Amino acid sequence: MAGVLAGILGCLAGVASAQQDQANPANPRLDKFGVKMLFQTAPQGREWFNRWNEGTQRTITWGPDSIDPEFIVRGSGKCVIYGKSGENAGQAKIAGSAPRLYVRGSHSEEVPPPTGTTKWNNVEVTFYAKTTDAGSRLSYAGLEAVCKTNHFPDSDDPSTKGYGGRVLFDGRVDIEKELSHGKSSNIRTSPAFVWTDKDGGERSKNPSLVESNGNKPVYELPLNKWIGFKLVARNCNSGTGVLVEVYVDKTNGANGGDWRLVKSIKDIPYDPAEAGRYFSKELWYDAEDFKSKGSAVPAQHGKPITAPDYSVYLRTDGNIEQFYKFFSVREIELAE
Repeated sequence: MAGVLAGILGCLAGVASAQQDQANPANPRLDKFGVKMLFQTAPQGREWFNRWNEGTQRTITWGPDSIDPEFIVRGSGKCVIYGKSGENAGQAKIAGSAPRLYVRGSHSEEVPPPTGTTKWNNVEVTFYAKTTDAGSRLSYAGLEAVCKTNHFPDSDDPSTKGYGGRVLFDGRVDIEKELSHGKSSNIRTSPAFVWTDKDGGERSKNPSLVESNGNKPVYELPLNKWIGFKLVARNCNSGTGVLVEVYVDKTNGANGGDWRLVKSIKDIPYDPAEAGRYFSKELWYDAEDFKSKGSAVPAQHGKPITAPDYSVYLRTDGNIEQFYKFFSVREIELAE
């Protein structure tokens, strides 16, 4: 019995040691890139950190990175990983009409995925991005991470549900819940506006956005500046709901980053008796798609996405050019 207990304790110590390896020894609140972790990695929680500072420069248009098979490029575009040398060492550049960057345990498009493919559950997703060309500035484009999803392949519609945190080119910050990719049934929160005249973004001429901001000026996402982004999604309410948060850092990671919460939502089960609460400005205020199309996907209709799933991915659209660094995904404890 003592030997079994010692073995168990040894395994737990090994897990703790592996997690500590991903932290900054000088400051355990910083990750291996020197970025502040808002929440510690859960015991035995899964972690992934980009390996863009390894190897030589390489370009991926579709499929996994040769050095890190869990990093997978899909969509319409390309990803240049700069490797360990040069001016952009440790960075990646994406370009194209609809590039997608996945962190996933398998690049197989089998449905279901191969047995043993790992899943992500409660996560803190972090990256820094610098947009050098916003392309066609589509209304739904900017910086976005999506979690609690599979989305692999898109043709497997029941697996495309998920939560996305969006920091958009036009100045809005919101959270989107995808119910069904094939039926385009998405619902969104009311927008928040985080940029000021001191951040370098253009002043918006869109009257509807100004109205949404209480008739105060709206500034667009600044270009050619490193913007820190975090999406945090944690099950809450004893596992019946999901707390989703978006944080932004404007300091390019100084002292680990000055992370400000800019948008949050606590997703709850839909109750027909309280439909007004579900479709309110405090929750899913942009829910016409849910009303008209949500009932067509009863497995996803009005339910918080509490189950783990295979993918976390970054996306943008519109013939853009963006640089990324310090991309990580970590599993954290659920919220109370």
